[in-house]
Amino acid sequence: MKNLKICVIIIVLTSNFCIAQKNKSAIDEFLNTVAYIQDTVGLNIKYGTAFFVFNDTYGFLVTAKHVAKNMTENASITIRSTNDTPVTILLKELWNQANKFSWTFNDSMDVAVVKINPSVETIRKAGLKFIHTNLIVDSLIAPIRERPVTVLGFPLQLGIHGKFSPISKVSFPSSGLMELGPIFKRDGIYYILDDPSVSGFSGAPVLELPGAFSFGSGQIIVNAKRCVGLMSGTIKDNTGGKFALVIPSKYIIDTINMIK
Repeated sequence: MKNLKICVIIIVLTSNFCIAQKNKSAIDEFLNTVAYIQDTVGLNIKYGTAFFVFNDTYGFLVTAKHVAKNMTENASITIRSTNDTPVTILLKELWNQANKFSWTFNDSMDVAVVKINPSVETIRKAGLKFIHTNLIVDSLIAPIRERPVTVLGFPLQLGIHGKFSPISKVSFPSSGLMELGPIFKRDGIYYILDDPSVSGFSGAPVLELPGAFSFGSGQIIVNAKRCVGLMSGTIKDNTGGKFALVIPSKYIIDTINMIK
């Protein structure tokens, strides 16, 4: 019976991939893959963005490590349901396992993943969609600077009240792969975007979407879509200068592969 349940869940998950649909924009395909996540720590509300990933066998919830550290199994997850209505469930409804709830943290980067085991009923009630790991770049690279990227999430707790509408922010990469140096007290390899991030975007996927962009003296049209990073936060100085700090997507795959 247990094996039958697993097979049924896998069938439902595989029918909930990001698949192109007629008359749908590229960003529409990802709206059901992102979630607003919130928990209460003392008197403080902590929140951020998370997204759902699937690798043909298991489903996962991915976010930033500094977000996940504030999220217990009683954290609330708000996702898109029918007619753009938000539906909120508890993280433990996605966990749905006998062993103790726990996140898996990347050893060196701001990435956290939890393997989820939602019931078929939860998947259908919540309208879950998943980004397949095939769409997540598994190489340590930064996107080219000429092609825009889109961050999709819930800054300032926007997009979850009344109507579910994740906020999309288009930016351009401003660097290749880089280390920040001692001034920022952050180890690891990142790349930066020309616009700063906003509170609540932490944990959001950074996406390359189909479209046209200028390259050299010409224009390139691409149909491919992929996840190229995870939003970590903003770096700034005392003059007000700011950049968004992105973790290369390879570290998402590395963290998923840490889970047994």
